[in-house]
This record gives sequence, structure tokens and C-alpha cells, in this order.
Amino acid sequence: MRRLDTLAVGVATALLIFPVAGTATAAETVESLVKKVDAKLYYPQTEGLRTLQADVQSSLSEVAMVQYPVGEMKFYWSQPYQARFALTGVAEGARDAESELSPFAHWFVPMPLELIVKPYTANLTESETSYLIDLKTTDPAASVWAMTYTISKETLLPTRWNLSTDQADLNMTIKLERLPSGKYLPVAIAGSPVGMEDVEVAFKVTHKKVGTWTLGESMTLSVAGGEWFVLRLMNHKVNQPIPPGTFPEAQR
Repeated sequence: MRRLDTLAVGVATALLIFPVAGTATAAETVESLVKKVDAKLYYPQTEGLRTLQADVQSSLSEVAMVQYPVGEMKFYWSQPYQARFALTGVAEGARDAESELSPFAHWFVPMPLELIVKPYTANLTESETSYLIDLKTTDPAASVWAMTYTISKETLLPTRWNLSTDQADLNMTIKLERLPSGKYLPVAIAGSPVGMEDVEVAFKVTHKKVGTWTLGESMTLSVAGGEWFVLRLMNHKVNQPIPPGTFPEAQR
């Protein structure tokens, strides 16, 4: 059976959020719809956030997806969307843990749907109540082969997210929270792998105010009702210079 820990990483590689019925109206395109959706969602980077760095506290059990002795872990984020969990004081072989954790960056600084869609071939269709954005990749090295976002026609907000990974196919639902500004933030996503409907994989995130921004504070992953692990950011520092060499050239 596929390992749930690897599966969870596959779920996390995309941040937001069904079967196709009909064809989208000519008046709407993928590009125009994505812009409307992003306009409804909260992104601190559109409110002046240029960089973020924080200390990271992790809670990893013996069945967690990554196991390593952590000396120190920090989180770095910078425009245009670069993110990294940086580890120090660990054995060289534990460096793979950084890439294992990287998908969870989207919980702390949400990635715009425009950037999520960009690497994929996108097709827009619709049902009676929803727009359906189907995304597919031809990259043989991609861990997420395809995704489908369900966007409510009434609210223009994402409600469901289906994805196919190199580990499993999953059907997920999204919970959003409305901020005082009227923008929305994803606070939870939950669902089950196809063929394993009795196993729920759930992500929950909490936020805190840092200056004028609402930023991610903690991300909790639960599998089959049990807490799998928690990542928590502390001592948020915004718009301060990121140490040189933090982001490898490959991310730029």
C-alpha cells in the first residue's frame, strides 16, 4: 500500500484548491477566471509583503514523513514567490528534508492561483453551478500530474480540489475564512485518496497578525483522525533583507 506519509507531501505540493460537464462560455477564459478568483483571495504579497523570515518549530513523530535531528530550522520567503525551510546543524544526508518540507510553504504565504496554474496546460469547462479548471502536465518528473479546481459560479471561490500524483489520486474539499477586509484565506483542506475513502487526510492552518499582514502561524497535518505533525512559525520578521545565498539559483 502506498505510504501515507509520502502521499501527504503530494497533497501539499499545490496550495488551493470535477467531472466535466459541458464547455465554458466564450465570455470566460482560464486567464480571466483565475484573475477573478485571485481578486477574492488574500495574498499578503499584494499588500506590500516583500520578504518573510521566521523560526520554525516542528513536531514530528516516529511515523512522520521526514525524520531528522534538527539543529535549527528557519523559514524564508521572498518575492517573486521563493520559499525555503532551511536547516542547520544536521547531518548532510538530512538535507533532503528541506525539499520534503518545501510544499508546506504555501500554507504560510499563499501562492496565487495564477502561479499554480502557470506550469500546467489548462482547460476551462463548467457545470451548472461551477467552473472547472483542469490542469495537466507533460513533465515526467512532476509529482503532481493533474489537478482540477472547482470554482463556485456564485462566489468565484474555490470549493474543491482533485489531484493526481505519483502516489495517489485524491478528492479534497476546501474551507475558507473571510477576513475583515472581505478577502478570503484557506484555513483547511480535507479529503481521501481514491480507493481509501476511510482514510482522511486533513490540513489545518492558523494565522496571526504581524503588522498589517495576516500570516500563517501553524500548519497541522492529520491522517485518519490522528495528528501527524505540526509546523509552527515564530518570531516573524517582515520586509527585512534575506541572507545572501538563501535561495538556490534553481528557484529563481
